[in-house]
Amino acid sequence: MPDVIKTGKKSELPAWSPQRPRMFFLHIPKTAGMSLRLFFSNQYPVSEILPANDWVQLLQVPTEYFEEYRLYQGHFSIGMLDLLPRDVKSVVFLRDPIQRTLSHLKHLRRDPNFHPAHKLAAGRSLADLVRDDRIMGLCCNTQTSQLSNDIPGLRILQGLKRDQESGIVLNADGYALPPDLGKAKDNLARFDYIGFVDTLQDDIRFLSMAFGLHPARELPRRNDDPQGDTTADELTEEILENIRNQNKFDIEFYEYAKKQRKVSWATCLENLVATKYDSIKAPIRFPLSGPIPGSNWYDYEYRDGPARWTGPSRETTLDLPLELGRDFEFTVSLTLKGLGDLKITTDSVELAYDRIASDDEEHTIVFWVTKDLVKEHGLTSIVFRTAELTGMSDSDLRVLSFLVRDLRISNVRPHMLSACIGGGRDSRHLSPAHAETDFDINLPEPESPAAANLPVTYNLPIDEDSGVALIGEAVGFFPDGWVRSTARFRCRALDGITSVSLHVWAPAAPEELNISMSGTAGQQHVTLPVDRGIVSILQFSVDTTGSEEFEIQLTSDQEQALSDADQRVGSYILQHIVFG
Repeated sequence: MPDVIKTGKKSELPAWSPQRPRMFFLHIPKTAGMSLRLFFSNQYPVSEILPANDWVQLLQVPTEYFEEYRLYQGHFSIGMLDLLPRDVKSVVFLRDPIQRTLSHLKHLRRDPNFHPAHKLAAGRSLADLVRDDRIMGLCCNTQTSQLSNDIPGLRILQGLKRDQESGIVLNADGYALPPDLGKAKDNLARFDYIGFVDTLQDDIRFLSMAFGLHPARELPRRNDDPQGDTTADELTEEILENIRNQNKFDIEFYEYAKKQRKVSWATCLENLVATKYDSIKAPIRFPLSGPIPGSNWYDYEYRDGPARWTGPSRETTLDLPLELGRDFEFTVSLTLKGLGDLKITTDSVELAYDRIASDDEEHTIVFWVTKDLVKEHGLTSIVFRTAELTGMSDSDLRVLSFLVRDLRISNVRPHMLSACIGGGRDSRHLSPAHAETDFDINLPEPESPAAANLPVTYNLPIDEDSGVALIGEAVGFFPDGWVRSTARFRCRALDGITSVSLHVWAPAAPEELNISMSGTAGQQHVTLPVDRGIVSILQFSVDTTGSEEFEIQLTSDQEQALSDADQRVGSYILQHIVFG
C-alpha cells in the first residue's frame, strides 16, 4: 500500500501552497495530456496525488484509500467518477478530431511503448494507416468513446482483478463500449471544467483562476511529435475525407462542446495573491516533493536525495508572494554543466548571484531580490534561463535544463543596504557580498556624519517562533541591518531559552572580525570569529526561565565607515536572530 500523509491544517501549509480542491483530470490520448498531468502534479504534494494513472495501476491502490488523495488523473473513462469523493472537481481537455487523430496515428507509428498495435503501424505511411480499418478503429472517435463509456469504475476493477487471478494479460481496453454521441453529450455535464487544446494557454489560465491553481506562464508541450504537427495542407483530400468519415461522432461532439475562454496570466497571479496566497516574510525551504509555484518543473524524483529536473523549456520560473518592504536571499543547489551561462532575472532586471560552493557540475548559489523588485500586486516572478538543453538517455526522452537539489529563501529582513550599477530599469542588482567593489554605489547622503552615527533603534529581525518579546529600545542597530561595534537590546522570555543564534554578514576584509556576546541571561562572556564575505551563524548559550527579562549585549572588535557615500560607521549586518 502506498504511504498516505493526510493534508495538514491551513496554518501548517507553505505560504505558496494553499489547500487545492480535489481534482480529477480525465486524460484522453493526444490532447496535451502529459503536459497537463505535469501541470496538475506540480500543484500538489506527492503524498496527495493518487499513484495510479490508468485502470491497471489502480488495482494496486485499495479503494478505501482513495479518499486520502486530492489529485486523481490519467487514462480512465467517465466511470472513474463513481469511485471518487463527491467533492472532486472534474476536468477534461478536448482537441480538434482531425488533428487528434493524426497525432494518434503518428504516435502509434513511432513509439513501440505507446500501444501494442505499434507493430501494425511501424514504418507505414499515413495514407496506408488511414486505409487500415483496424488502425483507424483504435484512433478515431476516441473522445466520444471515453466520455460515453459509463461502465462503473468498480465493475472495471473487479473485472481486471478476475483477469489477474486467471493469469490473463491485463488490458483495460477490453472494458469499453461503442461510442454513443448522446451519452457523451450528457456526460460532459459532469465535468466542472472543459478545456481545448487549440486554446490551451488561455484555458489553463482560466482553469487556474477558477480553482485557485498556480498558472503556468506558458505550458511546455511534452510528448510532442519531434517532426511537429501535421497540417491539413500537407494531406491529400482522400486522407482528410477518410479521417472525417471515421470521426463523425467526434466531430459533432467537438462542435457541441467547443467554447473559448481568455484570461491573462498576470490576472491569474493577482487573483491568487488576493484570494489564496499568504505573503512570504520569513526564511522557508521549498519541499522538492511539491508543489513548486512556477513553470517548467518536471515531477519529483529521488537521485541520491530529493530532486526536481527543469525542462523542456530553457526558462524556469518561481512565482512567489513576497512581502513588500523586505529583501529576500535565495539559496539554490543545482546541477548544471555551464553555470556561467545561467541568467536569473525578475521583471527584466538581471540578478547577480554568488557561487558559494562548486564540485564539478554541482553548485550552490546565492542571490538577492531586494524590496524595489518585489511586486506590489500579483506575484514576484523569478526567471532562470539556461543556454543549453540536454537529454537524459536513450530510454528517457525528456528534454532537460538543470537539476535542483535544494531551493530555499535563506534569509528575509527589512530592506538592506544594496548597490546598483547605473540607475535604469536594467541595472544589475548586487548581493551584499558585492558591496565592496570598484563600482559606484548610489546611496543617499546622510544629513551629517554626527546624525548618521547616532544609535538607531528598529524592529530587530527576531525569528517569530523564538518565544521572546522585545522590550524597550534596541541600541546600536541601523534600520537596514548594519550594527555598530557595541549594540544591546532587552527581551522577555516567553519560555525557557537555552541558546541564541545570530546570522551575520561582514564585508570582505583582511582583518579578522570577532563578535562577543554578554548580558544578564546567565551566559558567560563569549567571543566567536566571523567568516567574512558569507553569512555566518554564531551560536551562544543562555539560561533563562519563562517570563524572565534579560539583556543581550553585542561587541565587535572593528567598525568602519560603510562607504565613501555613506559615512555611517558599522561593523556587520545582522540578518536574523533565533532563540531556542
